[in-house]
Amino acid sequence: MIAITVCMSLICLIGAEFVFRFQAVKSETIESTGADPDDVNRPYTDEEISAISSSMEHEPYGKVRDVVSTETSGLAIMEHGVAAIDAETLKTRWFYAAPDAEISAAPTPIDESDIHNKQKVVVAFKVGSLLGPRTKIVTLDAETGEVLYEQSISGDISPQDRIRWLTSDVRIEISQDSPQESLEAYSLATGEQVWDYTLPKGCSSDFSDPKSHVVTATQDLALVSYNCPKKQTSSVQALNGNSGDIFWRRSWDSSSLPSLFYVGWLDSSQGKDSSAASTVVNASDQDFSMIDASDGEDLQMQPWSRVPKLDDYIPAPVSDTHAPDRILVGDATVIQRTVSLAVAHRLVEERVLSVGDFEGTGLLVEDTEGEEMLPSHFLQWGPFRRGAVDILVSFLDKKLKADV
Repeated sequence: MIAITVCMSLICLIGAEFVFRFQAVKSETIESTGADPDDVNRPYTDEEISAISSSMEHEPYGKVRDVVSTETSGLAIMEHGVAAIDAETLKTRWFYAAPDAEISAAPTPIDESDIHNKQKVVVAFKVGSLLGPRTKIVTLDAETGEVLYEQSISGDISPQDRIRWLTSDVRIEISQDSPQESLEAYSLATGEQVWDYTLPKGCSSDFSDPKSHVVTATQDLALVSYNCPKKQTSSVQALNGNSGDIFWRRSWDSSSLPSLFYVGWLDSSQGKDSSAASTVVNASDQDFSMIDASDGEDLQMQPWSRVPKLDDYIPAPVSDTHAPDRILVGDATVIQRTVSLAVAHRLVEERVLSVGDFEGTGLLVEDTEGEEMLPSHFLQWGPFRRGAVDILVSFLDKKLKADV
């Protein structure tokens, strides 16, 4: 086979594939924020997210579809590009754009601040090819925007589904050969397939439904929910992100299919990017449990274990013997802090408590207009956060007892 390379104007033919060179426009850091790259950024508030969105309105990369927090900035995901923006200065740290393509993008997860790998941003978009549809996948350094790896792959899977689930090191997608029962993982550093996974024989899940929550990922693990009708069991399996080996498994006597919700370090307890915690806490009609990703064990049911009256307003997580409808999974400390704050927001929304009830506790923070409010994330408490949850739980116990 003779490889022919012809480059004219903005189009380059390499073999049978053509890539529009203006689809991969990238700028290095435009303005430094001066932030210490060793410090993991706190999540942005609704007001900061709105400010970031507004600052990007006149950029040539389309409408801002989402703004998510990364370890060093806010990531504005637009129709045709991504940009890392500092919320305080609204300066652009870096951007990557594909002006003639609709992109999908997502950052890799951070379980907790002390132990995490270098965060990445993964971008995917369609490119033209004489051999059929292809998707370009680009791995970027979340801090600098540097391209760490890029590849172009064939197939009809949408760019969004190519990067639907990410660990620190791999992207996970549905197998094209058996989309109902198999997953495949590919390295973000080399593009090579590193493992594949097939459901146990006689078991089923719902991989192909983009609205389902039967798969999720942490920094190091891929988690899969499935049921086995003949055995009348439902299970959650945690797979090592780099090898695909089974790390732990939980099973219940049930035919249900538990939904999985990852709680990361940068997930809020309440707000626009309403996290898994608030989603689950606010769904009073569905049972839930909280599981430590490190070992698959149930977490202590804080704050319910220390606030007996709380169950009258928000149902407590279910016990180990009962199959939950929804499962929160992540770092134990992060889950319990995030859930405790989500509970406080729910009690205020239901008018069981008011923001004014929290005055004098040290638990309120100021918004951009100087009004006191409950924080949307425990990191807004600053160094005080280590004791803030204990203060919050004690306050809830005292207040709910007094209101009986």
